Amino acid sequence: MNLIIPKKLKKGDEIKYKHNEFEKIYEVEKCRIIKATQVEYLEESEENMLTLITYIENYSQYRWCILAAEKI
Repeated sequence: MNLIIPKKLKKGDEIKYKHNEFEKIYEVEKCRIIKATQVEYLEESEENMLTLITYIENYSQYRWCILAAEKI
C-alpha cells in the first residue's frame, strides 16, 4: 500500500492512494486541528471519504485531521 501526501496539505490538494494496480484519487476538503477525543470525524458518510488523523508533535492532546473526498 502506498499513500502519497504532500507535506503541507490545503483544501483542493490531491491525495493518491495506490495498492498494487488499484488507485484512487481524493481531493482535500478540510484540514483542521482537533482534540484527540473528537471521534465524530470517523463516523460513516454517504460519500467515499478518506479521513487521516495524526499526532501533532509536542501537542499530545491535539491531532491533525484531514478530510478528503474521492474524485470521480
